[in-house]
Amino acid sequence: MVNLASRSMTTSIVSGNDILLYRTVDLPAEAEQSRAEIQRSIAVAVAFYEDALSVRPHRFLYSGVLSTREFAELLDDAELAIGELATRPEIGIASALGNAPIAGVTGALAGTN
Repeated sequence: MVNLASRSMTTSIVSGNDILLYRTVDLPAEAEQSRAEIQRSIAVAVAFYEDALSVRPHRFLYSGVLSTREFAELLDDAELAIGELATRPEIGIASALGNAPIAGVTGALAGTN
């Protein structure tokens, strides 16, 4: 799962009821550096997933300030399907979540058995 806020990104990997990875990174203010950090952080999560589960991930659940399509284009990885974790409210996810990147992950894990 990925939650992208305006200044931070949280990635998490779950397997059943187990959280295998939970990582939040602060993003640089400069757009190109931020893009590079997002791509690097996703690569780290993919590598961790491969190491922990011995298979490459095929899908990310995403919520954030970009549309699902924009996020998929940013990653530019045809092997990864990007699913929408939560629909963005009309006011925009950044306004709704502020700097609380855990909200998307917490919502996603609620009711998981």
